[in-house]
Amino acid sequence: MEELDAPDWVARIKNLMTETPTSYSLLVMFKDVIYAVRDPYGNRPLSIGRVVPVSKLHSSGAGEEDTEGWVVSSESCSFQSIGAKYYREVLPGEIVQISKHGVKSLSVVPRPEGDLPAFCIFEYVYFARPDSIFEGQMVYTVRQRCGRQLAIEAPTDADVVSTVPESATPAALGYAQQSGLPYIEVLCKNRYVGRTFIQPNTRLRQLGVAKKFGALTDNFAGKRVVLIDDSIRQRQHHLPHYKTAEGSWCN
Repeated sequence: MEELDAPDWVARIKNLMTETPTSYSLLVMFKDVIYAVRDPYGNRPLSIGRVVPVSKLHSSGAGEEDTEGWVVSSESCSFQSIGAKYYREVLPGEIVQISKHGVKSLSVVPRPEGDLPAFCIFEYVYFARPDSIFEGQMVYTVRQRCGRQLAIEAPTDADVVSTVPESATPAALGYAQQSGLPYIEVLCKNRYVGRTFIQPNTRLRQLGVAKKFGALTDNFAGKRVVLIDDSIRQRQHHLPHYKTAEGSWCN
């Protein structure tokens, strides 16, 4: 259905979300209006920020009357670098209209009855920057709690705890805090080498890792090391479900 003079974009977006329930976050611009859209399962993140005066950027007293504009990003960590403050997340299935009149929630497209939200667990353990906020919690804090929980569920006799830099570092620190073991660095990362896991074969991945990391052998010679990585993939027929702090599940 269309209006007399323009497409009914909300109706079109709702239809899209009904036909394709996952996995996306969208920004749709039409004339002077932006629609921020998140899929009904909330698999991909999307956050809204407020542009405020520089004098109010680090102040807790900045109210909505100080808002100079609105911005949208997949990660809230980007807001500070452009003079914006985190406002809120777009909810799973929500269509948010952003215009000169401010931010307005237009609709929330529901999931099939009984289905839980399914925020991607890899945002917490790998994809996101540690200072981003998802589901009301900072990614760094979630990773640290994961390390603490790992120490509770998988204690081991060891001398030190370390990390595969860098996304696993908060988890390694959490493991060390929970277990009472000292945290040290055993790998030195070359920051000028990109991702290695996407290389097409094992040989290229091994060469990439050799360029990416160097061993700090003096730190761990003769010691038993708990080495924490951000994720370990297990080959099996039935993949497990992972539960986020908000109670949602994701494969």
